[in-house]
Amino acid sequence: GFSEAVASVFKNYANFKGRARRSEYWFFVLFNMIASGLLTAVATLSESSFFTIITVTTNVLVMLILMAFQIDLL
Repeated sequence: GFSEAVASVFKNYANFKGRARRSEYWFFVLFNMIASGLLTAVATLSESSFFTIITVTTNVLVMLILMAFQIDLL
């Protein structure tokens, strides 16, 4: 399911042996959209630079994980 797919991505994002399932990829994309939206909302409502920095850092890290995951899908 959803939580297993997200946990699998975080556990194996640097493991380039074998192939990733497409469902894992799309569940992680969904997770990223939800998490990014929540972090952006908190950063906007709080007007704090701390939350903005956390949001940007998280988005960059997740982007790197997604890039590695896309390579694994090939």
